[in-house]
Amino acid sequence: MLVTRRAEILIKADPKQIWDFVNDPAQWMASNPEEHFGTEFFTPDKKVATGGRFYQRESVAGVRADMKGHFLHVDRPRSVSWTGVAEYRLLAGLLRFRVPQSGVVKLETRADGVMASHEMFIDFPDNWLGKLIARYLTKSRNVERRLYEHGQKELVYFKTQIERL
Repeated sequence: MLVTRRAEILIKADPKQIWDFVNDPAQWMASNPEEHFGTEFFTPDKKVATGGRFYQRESVAGVRADMKGHFLHVDRPRSVSWTGVAEYRLLAGLLRFRVPQSGVVKLETRADGVMASHEMFIDFPDNWLGKLIARYLTKSRNVERRLYEHGQKELVYFKTQIERL
């Protein structure tokens, strides 16, 4: 089962200014402190780079996860595509399961500013456990709405901080 959500916001700033601000693991941590517990980029300059690896500890829909991934393609200052595998823990860690995730972050220049968007994908495995977990998370935890809220909260933070500069 594939869950997709797109968060977006208009930011009145230059794309390079937005890129430089967002391209910092500390800013990702600050964008959603209730759900981000650690972010690291494993690249020479600790910035987003094609082929670079990353690690993120976070919570989505109230379920904690550790995600390891890499940046598939980086087109500075326009887009980043990423992929990873998140290990989620339910029942105080007694039940652990891995789920592929990915996303595309875009900065699209418009006459009235820059449309910043983050399209997020969670691909629950097509087996009995994947189906059971997907059903639980969509019905009991409303993962679709909460995934959108998670991404939108990050973008609102970036907009607020950048437009203050």
